Amino acid sequence: MGILTLDQLRRRAEHNEGELSTLEEVALHQLGLEGVDQLHRWCPRLKILLLQGNLLADLGPIGRLRELEYLNVALNNLESLGDLGRCEALRKVDLTANFVTNLTSLASLQDLPNLEEVYLTGNPCTDYEGYREWLVCALPQITTLDGNRITKAERLRALQRMDAVSRAVHRDQKAAIENRRRQKENYEQEALMENFEKEKKTDDNDDDDDDDDKFWHENSVHSPEERVFMQREMDRRRQKAERKSSNKSEELFNPQRKPPRLFSRDGRPLNVNQARVEFDLKEDLELGAFVLEVHTYRYLDPSQLKADVEPWYVRVAVKGRVLQLVLLEEVRTSLCTAQRSQTTGHLVITMPKMEEPRFQITPAAHDANSDNNKDNNSADHEKSDSPKSRNFLEVDPTTKKSLSRSDLANITSSSSERSPRRRTQVNSGRALRSERRLQGNLYLRGGGSSGPPERPNSPDFVEDPEVPPLE
Repeated sequence: MGILTLDQLRRRAEHNEGELSTLEEVALHQLGLEGVDQLHRWCPRLKILLLQGNLLADLGPIGRLRELEYLNVALNNLESLGDLGRCEALRKVDLTANFVTNLTSLASLQDLPNLEEVYLTGNPCTDYEGYREWLVCALPQITTLDGNRITKAERLRALQRMDAVSRAVHRDQKAAIENRRRQKENYEQEALMENFEKEKKTDDNDDDDDDDDKFWHENSVHSPEERVFMQREMDRRRQKAERKSSNKSEELFNPQRKPPRLFSRDGRPLNVNQARVEFDLKEDLELGAFVLEVHTYRYLDPSQLKADVEPWYVRVAVKGRVLQLVLLEEVRTSLCTAQRSQTTGHLVITMPKMEEPRFQITPAAHDANSDNNKDNNSADHEKSDSPKSRNFLEVDPTTKKSLSRSDLANITSSSSERSPRRRTQVNSGRALRSERRLQGNLYLRGGGSSGPPERPNSPDFVEDPEVPPLE
């Protein structure tokens, strides 16, 4: 309800691509309009104007549309016609179901040479005595009144009774205007206040099924004020129904979920993944920090992400859904950083630990150490595989400077002098190994004997011929 706006007019002018200056036909019915003040400026070339089913109390600037040919203002609140003397091209006027009591106001149409049809069915003026005869005489150019063709005989009879019909029309019109004045006073004093109280009561009470039945079954006064009230009541009920339907749709498509439990009863944080997103929580030993990578969507709006780092847990909200993870060590919240990958869209949060790392390893040193370790391992492996590999004694570098050549040369001599027994054991062991090696070579080569030497029998050995030989 209200005054016609430019946006409403453009939406109704889609058939003309929204162009108003060249618009010739527009339908503005059932919009609850109470005024069309700027219509003659926005659409000066209108030929067909449909305004039925609104709340117009007067035609306003419609009379300035010089090219208008058809005007339909049925089911409005018009009590008089107004000035349509400038609508020179007007051919048809439809005033059905209005509240026209001032019948003599239609005399302004007698200057329109192209007017042919007039419809006044459902107006109070149709109950006047001699109503049709008066209009036939007042508008000699029309050919159809209320859908009925005007014949020449009817027009002649109307002209003969013009004086008596005119007095009867003026008398009934005066009485109707007086009744309308009293109706306005009664409505302002009683009906208006009662309707507003009913509307307020209905707004406060959600269960208004009884009020609905009463509203639709009670008798109402046929008046412009009652029509305005009914329109407002219908608008209010329609808005209420739309709110209910929207709430139901929101409950259907966006159900209210129970908020997740983020802390235990004793205040300890809990691990929660309400967002159901994939993530990776790693510990970077080189940086001495925890690194959390949340696999968020690539095209997710950054405004839909919220991150909060506390000393013992980290929380990330993705479109209002929470991902909370407990940290094993305390972190420095003031040094934490959050970055978004431009390629994958993942959210990376770096959280430095409270304690410094025990071993500061730079990337270059780490690579050098790893290469040295690989070389040492490969050299040790080769030495272990070679049969002539030797292990040398390493001298402590702190004492190497204090040792002279004579001291190093006396190591073997002093050791041999101190352990003659060990030297004898070493020599005997070497002789035993050489003897065994010689016997093995003779056995393998077959030199002078068919096998290894037999061990001599013990003194207690008794040869029994009954015992079979061992095979």
